[in-house]
Amino acid sequence: MLVGEWGPPNSRTPGNTELVARQVVAMSGFATGWTMWYWCQGTGGYCALGPDGRPAPGDGPAFEPYPVALAGQPLDESFDGTDYTLDFTTGQGGWSELAIPPGARVQVTGTPVAVVDTSRPGHAWILLPRARPGTRITVTVTL
Repeated sequence: MLVGEWGPPNSRTPGNTELVARQVVAMSGFATGWTMWYWCQGTGGYCALGPDGRPAPGDGPAFEPYPVALAGQPLDESFDGTDYTLDFTTGQGGWSELAIPPGARVQVTGTPVAVVDTSRPGHAWILLPRARPGTRITVTVTL
């Protein structure tokens, strides 16, 4: 199931950080993906990004790391609010791409990091090169 069109009308309202965090955790239990229904950069209302392009106060939990494209089979994925870990075994080829918040620290075992692109607003991107099929890759992102 893909969940769309969710989010608080004003992420800056007190208590929204916990609300958004609980919604993200709940969706990981029943949805294959989700999207917040507003995307803008500004100082209030529905804007998910502040004027500086970073997550607006209250929307931070929606910007946790996530795999955009995974060239293999996921084994385990966890996020405790500070550390995100993804373990997977590579398949028959292709590149893997992960979205991470700007400024996060990244550690990868099993293959080198090809590119860390921090030029896009809201997220940086990690590209992992192709590895021999069956290679176990672990990515740890610390916010």
